[in-house]
Amino acid sequence: MVATRRTILRMCLALCAAMLTGCGPQKVTPEARATLEAGVLAYEMHEPEMAVAELDHFISDYRRTERVGEAYYYRGMAHRELGHDDQARSDLLEVLDRARNPDRRATAFLVLGDLAAESGDHDEAKTRYRQAIDGYDRASSARPPVLLKLADLLQRQGEFADADLYFNQLTGTFPDTPEGRAAAERVHCRYWTVRLGTFSTRNDAALATQVVGSEAITRPDRDAGRLVFHVQIGAMATYLEGQQLLTTHAEQFPAATLIVSR
Repeated sequence: MVATRRTILRMCLALCAAMLTGCGPQKVTPEARATLEAGVLAYEMHEPEMAVAELDHFISDYRRTERVGEAYYYRGMAHRELGHDDQARSDLLEVLDRARNPDRRATAFLVLGDLAAESGDHDEAKTRYRQAIDGYDRASSARPPVLLKLADLLQRQGEFADADLYFNQLTGTFPDTPEGRAAAERVHCRYWTVRLGTFSTRNDAALATQVVGSEAITRPDRDAGRLVFHVQIGAMATYLEGQQLLTTHAEQFPAATLIVSR
């Protein structure tokens, strides 16, 4: 009876050991490596459909390898390029769980932020952009575009003071980048306004002002050394409110634009 119990115990231990071995990471075989590298190369060569096909194979057959996070990353980016937003989102969420490379994780946060912004989920977008910013090295050239995206989104929603936190990072750390120069133009702005037009003489500006009434204002400015006059109307808290005002005046002033102002 004791021997039987010992035999059963040994069998159970052997079964558990086998199960644990099966749950461990798979070895990256030469065939697996070739499949992954073919998918990555296809993505880098702007062949997203081929990339998805190769990476489908890798993830299906080698999902327990240590490099599966890399496969999810490139397949997610390929789906994004193809406009397959749901598949891209699903793969990039897997990257957050599986990938070790910090830049890939940060880029996954960035693209998830873009997807959220495009779907109108602005709170999710802001969270993802902040995670991307935190994920990149402080001096990384990948940070300025994300900083500008987040600042722009905040400013569009009327969160001007919060937007300035990120504009200031751009002007302070990346002043000579396109994003840094754009931030210098937009920092410290506090409202959205419709610029009905820009005129070379004060009289022309006055005529435009008469069309819309006393709510319009004229602002002198310098453009390539010349004195010009901007006619503007409205001081809206959000970009959406500004767009609504722009639509109101679009017929009379086809060249009107919506700008953010101090």
